[in-house]
Amino acid sequence: MRNNVKPFLLTCLICIVCLFSVACNRSTVDVDSNGNPLATVEENSRAATPAELRLYTSPEFLIDPDGDGLVATNAFWLRAKASPFVSLPTPSLRASIGTGKKILFYTRLNNQWLNFTSDLRQLLADEGYTVVVHNQDTLLPDLTDVDVLAIVHSIGTPLTTPNDRPMPYSDKQKIRAFVASGKGFFFSGDWLNSEMPKFNDIAGIFNVTMSLHPIDYILTGYPPPTMIYIPTWNAYVMDRVNYYGPNPSQPIMKKAPVFNWMSFSNETHEIFKDVNNVLFLGTSHVRPRVSALAAIRTHPTTSIPRDWPIVPQGYPIVLINEYSAGRYAISCDTNAFGNDGFSTSVLAGTDNRQFAKNIFNWLAKVSPAPEDSLKIFSPASGSSFAFGELIPFVGSQTGSVSNIQWTSNLDGSFGAGSISVATSGLRIGTHTITLSGHSSGGQPLSDSITVVVQPLVIEINFNPLEVRPTGVPNAVPTTITVTVTSNGQPVQNHPVIATATPLANSGGHFHNGLRPVGTFTPALGNTNAVGIFTTSYAPSLFGGTETIIIRSNSIPNFQGSRDITVRVQNLILLEENQNSYIEVGGRNAHPGPNERIPHELDNPNTDHFGTQGLITAIQGLADAYNARFPNIPENEMLHINDMSLENGGLFDIEAHWNNVGGHNSHRTGINVDIETQGRLTAEERTWLREEVTRRPADFDDARTLTHGGNHLHLQSNN
Repeated sequence: MRNNVKPFLLTCLICIVCLFSVACNRSTVDVDSNGNPLATVEENSRAATPAELRLYTSPEFLIDPDGDGLVATNAFWLRAKASPFVSLPTPSLRASIGTGKKILFYTRLNNQWLNFTSDLRQLLADEGYTVVVHNQDTLLPDLTDVDVLAIVHSIGTPLTTPNDRPMPYSDKQKIRAFVASGKGFFFSGDWLNSEMPKFNDIAGIFNVTMSLHPIDYILTGYPPPTMIYIPTWNAYVMDRVNYYGPNPSQPIMKKAPVFNWMSFSNETHEIFKDVNNVLFLGTSHVRPRVSALAAIRTHPTTSIPRDWPIVPQGYPIVLINEYSAGRYAISCDTNAFGNDGFSTSVLAGTDNRQFAKNIFNWLAKVSPAPEDSLKIFSPASGSSFAFGELIPFVGSQTGSVSNIQWTSNLDGSFGAGSISVATSGLRIGTHTITLSGHSSGGQPLSDSITVVVQPLVIEINFNPLEVRPTGVPNAVPTTITVTVTSNGQPVQNHPVIATATPLANSGGHFHNGLRPVGTFTPALGNTNAVGIFTTSYAPSLFGGTETIIIRSNSIPNFQGSRDITVRVQNLILLEENQNSYIEVGGRNAHPGPNERIPHELDNPNTDHFGTQGLITAIQGLADAYNARFPNIPENEMLHINDMSLENGGLFDIEAHWNNVGGHNSHRTGINVDIETQGRLTAEERTWLREEVTRRPADFDDARTLTHGGNHLHLQSNN
């Protein structure tokens, strides 16, 4: 019975393993939407079509970088030749950034990988670091004057099992204390199953474990990039068997998102400065995940290792962290920093050398050597200034910069040879200001900002707001005060010119011709220290409205304007009263009532304006006349002809803008003409003349005139 138990148990164990294997090959969802069992991976697997490859593979991975006829590969797989001795690199003439800093490579028995990283040590020496090597089979040396300790792969004999030089606990404590004191530590391992215990013996100092499991990258692959289609998965996956062929894999991890996820975490960290992609040559990964200040990780859609559901943060391949006052960096691939990785990255166009420099600079706590650059420090972009204001432009430069120029897109060059300039000559408008030059390598450098030179604001003020026409009593010039500002600041010593333009049909003058306007004394001038220009305005002989215009005499299209009224104040329109008198005298040039012209010209009535005294005197005289001669025909009623125009001033009856033709006295609203010839009988004319004399309170009898017998010219006393 006991002899039969073992075969039975073995059979059961095989069945369980088979069932587990089948289960593992099924989707996380065992049935479809209709409840039917899902097929296994094997049942659904097929080669991806070319269209699917193009759809799910980034274009840069379908190119042939080395021209060998195969996409996504590099035939140039270099391995550095082992040297019988170790030579210390010599700093180049460009060395500067690492000056005064020392990096120690500690290898003990592992001189093979020491030789494979000779290019890395030379790179660091070119940065100015003092690079030393300890390849003696002894414990860690004194690290007092060391800034960065680097261990590559292990300190034992490569590919020897078991580990013939495990790191003593005392050295691990020494490394922790070294980093905690503010120093840097670099360690790199790889994907070599037999060596993993050696790698993790050192990586474990900072609780990092490198996984024995291979990585299957969706981002690249060994040709042909065979893909397996699994309907219930969210992503296509590479065939690991084809991917890991006889040559090592060479995945390229990118800073830019691929399929909406990134392989770089904290991609703005200084270790990624000028690094857009990094090439690896067969790498392990950190598992379980650990937090990192910055890292390059497996892509979330990598098929192995892979989480379901997808976790945006993949597994670290290279990570950096801070430990107390110091820093450490751990890489799961040494080749990425080795001679072969540097050589292959040149063909692949990746940034491995820059990445290595950045990591060691960060570990050594030095800033990268400043590149030649130009920067406009002030003013801030978008700043506004007054026209004519002295604007200081302050630039800054790093490195060696030549042919420095300051230019405006509107005004051209306004400074050369100096990192800072000042100018007050920028025109009004929005300027793109550019500081340009050339780097020590002859490359163009520039920085630009915008500044706004605000337009002129011309404000006009005067008092009084109304002036009497020249030629009438009490007519005096008015002072015009002009204030020129820009961006709220006075513009001093700015040339201006004063002019006036008449408002058409104003003041009762509805006729063309060169209408006289007021004059300015002076008409030209410059603003003073507070942006003010003053001038005296003397109006013309004619009432009306004029627009005073003050223009910039140096910048076209900038002006201010304001209307001024020229008139005799307090003139009143004589109201029509056809039961008492008839208003006549209107004409095209000076509209008003006139039975001899079409009635529509009666409006507006512009020629029957007078003072209140004259209006009252006319109405009183008409009442007396109508009382003396009642029931007379309309033709014999008093016909009130021209008085003054609505604004007063010269009444140019001939419409020639002069006093030819009479009416020279009809300026201030105290004169009126009453028609007599052809209207009144001799008796009526005699009575009217005598009645004016009998009204000394209303009329100035001495100013009463009979013009040719056709009308009576009267002047009121008020």
